[in-house]
Amino acid sequence: MKKIIFLLLVFILSACTPQVTVTSQVTVTSPPPTQTPIPTPALHPEFIAWQEIISASGRYTLTSDGLIQEDGVVINGLQVDSNGVLTLTVNNEKIILTTSDIIFAEDGIKTNDYELNENGEWVEATPKLENGVGEPELREDGKYYQSNADGVEYILAGDEWVRTFPVCALQEGQNCNFEQLANLSEFADFVQTQLTADMFDPEKINWVSEFEIMHFGAESVLFPDKETAPHYIQSGSAPWIRDQFTGRVPTLGENGAFVTAVPQYIPGLPPEQWPVIVGVREFKIKNQNPVIDTFRDDMNIVGWRFDAESIAFATQFFNPATGANWTESEVLSILEEMKQGDFSRTHGLVLKMMVARSDGTGKNIFK
Repeated sequence: MKKIIFLLLVFILSACTPQVTVTSQVTVTSPPPTQTPIPTPALHPEFIAWQEIISASGRYTLTSDGLIQEDGVVINGLQVDSNGVLTLTVNNEKIILTTSDIIFAEDGIKTNDYELNENGEWVEATPKLENGVGEPELREDGKYYQSNADGVEYILAGDEWVRTFPVCALQEGQNCNFEQLANLSEFADFVQTQLTADMFDPEKINWVSEFEIMHFGAESVLFPDKETAPHYIQSGSAPWIRDQFTGRVPTLGENGAFVTAVPQYIPGLPPEQWPVIVGVREFKIKNQNPVIDTFRDDMNIVGWRFDAESIAFATQFFNPATGANWTESEVLSILEEMKQGDFSRTHGLVLKMMVARSDGTGKNIFK
């Protein structure tokens, strides 16, 4: 009986025990998901055009990220964006350049207005003289000079190249000769580049606003009023630097002539912006010495002739403001302004003049 109960109990316990099924685990590796290729963005036509232009240099390349390289070295400050816009960075300012502004060539990158300095930075380029020989030369006066293929020297004034002339006194003779009468048009521009504040004592330069008209036969002359202090540096001196800005014209018809450039003081303007009038005084070749001596030693006021002969003479020269010769109406208009003490439009005017000296008592001596 006990044996039967024991067997029955074993059966019941077996029935209640959880059944464990052992299976073999098989790892199945799935293939990676198929990746959809990302299409390469189409380059902008302007970008492609720059690539072709730059590559044609045989020296530079434009990478797809817009950098310009030379043998793998990036050129600082130049970049082309995705729209094909080329920019140049100068002093942290981005400047857009077109194909007319920059050239990529085998001998380097050239732009109209900028250049790489020794530090590899883009800076404003020094303007060069058209048809100039060599590089502009920076001299002790802080100005650039350059000569053309004919050996004629020019000075850079602002962004303009101005022909230079000898800076000499009249007594230096042939060194001061003007080869052609037409050179006088350029002489005024050159003198203007040489004017500096320390040439003049502002307390002794008077703004002449009153003039008188005098007649000598067919010659009509405009003089500073004898009651008004002449426009000169000091007593007995001329209204210009006496040992500079003078010259001679070896032949003027049957006569010779001497020349002086006279800056016209304009209140509020720096000297390099003062208008410069060129005065011409003819003389008989055989009688030149007395007139030259007076001019050199005694003259301290300028008498500007405004008669018909002087007006016709002025129209032989070009007006810097227009680039064409002065017209009779322009000269007449400016002469009327001069009579009122307004010399603001006189720069580059070439007039016949009279040699004169004021002794300060109202007595004028004329030659």
